[in-house]
Amino acid sequence: MAFITIDDDIGIQLGTFAFSFKASGDIQKGQAVRIVDDNTVAAVSTSSQNAIGVADYDASDGEMVAVYCAGNIVRCGISGASIPSVGSTVGAFKDGYLTEATGGRICGIVVEAPSSNPGVGKVLLI
Repeated sequence: MAFITIDDDIGIQLGTFAFSFKASGDIQKGQAVRIVDDNTVAAVSTSSQNAIGVADYDASDGEMVAVYCAGNIVRCGISGASIPSVGSTVGAFKDGYLTEATGGRICGIVVEAPSSNPGVGKVLLI
């Protein structure tokens, strides 16, 4: 599944600043990311990974990328078996998407559900 394109700004309501990390592989704007090495992130690729936040813009392998983490409301890609409802918790899925949390690390709460699957939703990162 290819990641969707997000044209709007990622940061909706910013409670804190974005952190700067080195990209491992290509990362797309709005993808959920995980720590893979010292100060290095990659897009989540399975539901068993711990998403730490959402990329603010596209970055190629080796470039720096800003990542919004806990305390921010962000636009991001949401996918899975069904569309999570407002108020439900989300965690890593695959290809950089978040999905309704059924176990593992919860990284956010849906504040605006997407209208399609996959789609763009708004999540309060926790």
